[in-house]
Amino acid sequence: MADDILIFGGSGSPRLTRKICEYLDVQPGAGELLRFSEGNLFVRVQENVRGRRVYLVQSTVFPASDHFMELLFWIDALRRASAESVTVWLMRLRAASEDRVRCLCFATTPSGDQVVDLWSSPIGRPR
Repeated sequence: MADDILIFGGSGSPRLTRKICEYLDVQPGAGELLRFSEGNLFVRVQENVRGRRVYLVQSTVFPASDHFMELLFWIDALRRASAESVTVWLMRLRAASEDRVRCLCFATTPSGDQVVDLWSSPIGRPR
């Protein structure tokens, strides 16, 4: 079973990714993340993922928006590289300030949690 899975880690959770890989006795997937000075991201999968089950570990620690956008880039890169499936382990940490602000807003104002829930639903299409 371990032969057909790969585990990649986002920049928000490198230590957790290493611990998971150690526990499962697998090597982390080879990938590259470049952050350009103007804020753009570039993600490159450096391993053959075609037809394999891929797991992606990411956290929404500060800066949460950057890490979430990185997650979307990783999902896109893995899908384009023909992974059989991409499963995300997403550790969501929300700020207490968001709760205070939300109390002052209308009920129709989306919170960060609602936005993450919307985008965390199944993404992509089967190949």
